[in-house]
Amino acid sequence: MLRLLFYLLSSIFIISAQPFPFTVKEDDASVNVTFGESKVIARKAPWQLQMLLNDQPILTEAVKSGKQLGFGIWDGVYLDIYEGYLFRLGWISHWYNAKNITSWSSSNHSVSLLVSSDDPNGRQINVTLFDFEERQFRMNATVVGSNASDINRFSIGFSTPEEEGFYGFGERFTKCNQRGHRVGSWLEDGSWGLGLFDMATSSLRVPAGEESTYCPMPILYSNFGYAIQFDTYYRTVFDLAKTTDDVMNLEQETDQLNLIFFLTETPPEAFSKISKINGRSLIPPLWEFSPWNQIHDENSSVTSVQRIEDFFFKFDIPCSHDVNTVHFFPDGGEKGREDELKAQNDKLISLGVKSTAYFNPMVKTTYAELYDDAAAKGYFLKNQNGDIYNYTYEGAMSFFVSQVDFTNPEAVSWYQAQLARAVNLSFHGWMYDYGEYTPYDSVASDGTKGLEMHNKVSHLYQKAAFDYLLRLDQTPGDSYAPDYVFYVRSAYTAAQRYTWAQWTGDPSSDWSYASGLPAQITASLNIGLSGMPFSGSDIGGFEWYVDLAPDEELWSRWTAAGCVSGLMHEQGGGKGLGPKTHIFDFPNGTSTWRKFAKLRMQLFPYIYTQAHIAHETGLPIMRHHILHFWNDVGAMNQEHQFMFGESFLAAPVIEQGRTTNWPVYLPSYRSSSIEGPTWVDVSSNFQYDEDDGRYRIGSGKYYDGGYDAFIDVPLDRVPLFALAGSIIPIADPRIMTLNNATNSSVITYESLKHLRYLWVFADKEFNATGHCWDTNLYQLIHSKADELEWFVSGSPPGYTHILQIAGPWTSSGLPSQVLVSGGSGLKGADGWKDLLGSNSESFYYDKEQEVLWVQLIEHTNATIVMQH
Repeated sequence: MLRLLFYLLSSIFIISAQPFPFTVKEDDASVNVTFGESKVIARKAPWQLQMLLNDQPILTEAVKSGKQLGFGIWDGVYLDIYEGYLFRLGWISHWYNAKNITSWSSSNHSVSLLVSSDDPNGRQINVTLFDFEERQFRMNATVVGSNASDINRFSIGFSTPEEEGFYGFGERFTKCNQRGHRVGSWLEDGSWGLGLFDMATSSLRVPAGEESTYCPMPILYSNFGYAIQFDTYYRTVFDLAKTTDDVMNLEQETDQLNLIFFLTETPPEAFSKISKINGRSLIPPLWEFSPWNQIHDENSSVTSVQRIEDFFFKFDIPCSHDVNTVHFFPDGGEKGREDELKAQNDKLISLGVKSTAYFNPMVKTTYAELYDDAAAKGYFLKNQNGDIYNYTYEGAMSFFVSQVDFTNPEAVSWYQAQLARAVNLSFHGWMYDYGEYTPYDSVASDGTKGLEMHNKVSHLYQKAAFDYLLRLDQTPGDSYAPDYVFYVRSAYTAAQRYTWAQWTGDPSSDWSYASGLPAQITASLNIGLSGMPFSGSDIGGFEWYVDLAPDEELWSRWTAAGCVSGLMHEQGGGKGLGPKTHIFDFPNGTSTWRKFAKLRMQLFPYIYTQAHIAHETGLPIMRHHILHFWNDVGAMNQEHQFMFGESFLAAPVIEQGRTTNWPVYLPSYRSSSIEGPTWVDVSSNFQYDEDDGRYRIGSGKYYDGGYDAFIDVPLDRVPLFALAGSIIPIADPRIMTLNNATNSSVITYESLKHLRYLWVFADKEFNATGHCWDTNLYQLIHSKADELEWFVSGSPPGYTHILQIAGPWTSSGLPSQVLVSGGSGLKGADGWKDLLGSNSESFYYDKEQEVLWVQLIEHTNATIVMQH
């Protein structure tokens, strides 16, 4: 009783009903909210918000007029030019700033602060802090008072020093660090650069500006460690020290402000918290990570089945996914071809290749078979007069369409029935195109207006496919996606809940930093940082109106980049001035594609392990350096190199004409408590065997982090470094497909998965660790001066382990024998081919590559004895 009286008298309220408790304390100057290590200080007069972690300031509200908390009125007009972009003219006609706290209250769940403003009408701001958790909380702000219906803008600004960088924001093509830019979140069609007429590093994108994107996500990561996320579907804008060089301003285009603050110490900590809130992708089917080919490319009359047979049996090119562009929507491109398509798909399935089709959310108004029934039943979005909203579809031809209203449950069921028609024709997914065209002045069946529905519709659209495919899932309730791939172009925050593949839209077939090859890498890094872990681009590009069709060099470099992307997606079509080239048209094109397709397939166990990590943690396959090396300024300046999963550093060549001295920045942790890392050059030491497409690793120089390495980069090489001390699980190079096949001539992953190859990149001390999704641990330990111990834990039964061990052999001693349990020694093979061709446990030291090969069949552990 005395304790309760003490708390009441001191104006402290302890909130215990929440899972995470918070306290509120008022003093003469401020109202202070404390939750765990975090604190929010709301100064009374004048109003100012400050956020602290362990008593250290994280965010401090700006005090400049018009930059602190406030609300206002935007007057203007929207221009009906084209639904794919936002066109409008207007200005802020009135703006009102927060002044003083007039009162406050708290409940078991929240703290409310009533703040006066300089609005002559006397309207105030109600600021609510709620959903407190360790190092995070939500804030809502609304206008209180009469005649608040005209308010359509809300914002708050925070001070920012010049060394602070800002990352995330969904798919953005021109920059990773957006400081100095205004970044809006409004789904738009693709913009493009100027190709031949572009400056070498220009970021100009027309018509919608450099920050236009299919996938905006209002999520901000600071390199200082904290993060902020808007919690709204309305358009938002981050002004990141562009208008005022020491203020970042957060604006929401509605009558309230909805934010989530993450008061974290490091970007990875912030990423983990945001990923937990927004959700994580299911683990995709295996075949999503194989090379994708548009088998029926526009330049060939050969059938899809013939091309796959040639791929497998003539050229030894692996493939698991046929990208069929037959358009079910908007105009029924499959009509009259159903029997042909099903027969073709079934034949491809027998060869181990699954096909995807094409859908979008629009129906052509003259596609009477579907349109008339859907229109009569009210399945389309309406305009403000209550009539069906029609707009122009700009594809190969222009025509009018209406958009499915995904707020109508009956319309969703109807749309899912159309998806089922594709599945009944043996398609295993589809390109899920568009989603950016919802008109600002449309009205959905549930009453949602276009300004809110525009961003929201991508969720509803994707959820329709997600829910349908879950009904087909053979193992419901687990962590794995159904055996279908639907890949999306448009997305908004938390889209990864409903999708497991994203592509970066329609790139220009050029080298431009605005929309060509470099821009696609940047886009995938940003979308990965924003929550979507499996991203890739159209290899070769899609549009060439302002440049020539792609030549062999661009095709080769894009193929190399695709090999180390989330998705490796060859684009056989597109549009431009004249016919498109294809990589297979060029003298070395087929061998180049085969080489990278072989590498992709051999890396499958590693990539699939990263997919499991993505499901567990949210971490993408293509990782911007902020997720590992945020303290290294040199690393943070890199916009086109990245961690390819947890162990590889990839630095694709993105400049025309470069074949030597390509710079690769090797990051450092830059921390007094963590040393390293050390890197090894993988790609320069690869040996590629043309006969079966096998990659053999080699030992080489160790590189310390914090410096550039300069390497040679012929057209058939992708710069790849590994963290020293890594063990990479690898697949057999003979595998043709990741799917099962009934054709006995096709070599499947399933038939050879028991052969587990391992690339071991030992560190300077000759230690290494690694893992695979189906194996707990691989470990190499330098246990004694002249001995290495090899361990495997949790391996599936019946697996053969084939090791390639690269390391400091010349300084540590060469391997003289390999012992297994009981002390028996393995026989020495005459060469690595002899080792692979035998059915016995053996070892071989490749002096040329300085690599020890060990084949373990009956045993998982071994001792390697070295002698000087």
